[in-house]
Amino acid sequence: MLAGYVRMLVPNRTDADDLLQETKIALWRSFDRFEIGSSFAAWSRRTALHRVLNHRRQKGRERVGSGLSAAALEALSAEIGSMSERAETVSDHLNSCLQRLPTHQREAIRLRYYHGLTLSEVAERVRRTETATQRWLSRIRGSLRECLAERRRFVADTAGSREPGTLT
Repeated sequence: MLAGYVRMLVPNRTDADDLLQETKIALWRSFDRFEIGSSFAAWSRRTALHRVLNHRRQKGRERVGSGLSAAALEALSAEIGSMSERAETVSDHLNSCLQRLPTHQREAIRLRYYHGLTLSEVAERVRRTETATQRWLSRIRGSLRECLAERRRFVADTAGSREPGTLT
């Protein structure tokens, strides 16, 4: 995640790799300042952005390879952070929904999507025909979609019922 983030901000691969390494070292050295309960991804992106901006200043140019100003890079970084947080939220919701599935359904999903087995390989493992397995997986995915929709509605309802100025 962090490597992709840095490479998006710094198009020169060598510079990006160097900045990524510097960022990892900085994260390691300052880990005692990380606030437990806060987003590690956001903290690491913020650290990387500082390294990228310092790199640009050291080069003595406002535009280093990407053609973007520092302000544009900061705006891009904020948008990437927002997208990343939304993706993390969806991932958390999906994991929660997966945990609600019966063990045999969760295992079928794991075989198909985490381990990348083909439909016929999953069918063989779960001792069903391919057609039956395809229908079964379809029903499981439907259950997951419903669970995700319920969680989104719950979050939206909860967010709408808070008093202005309160934190979640």
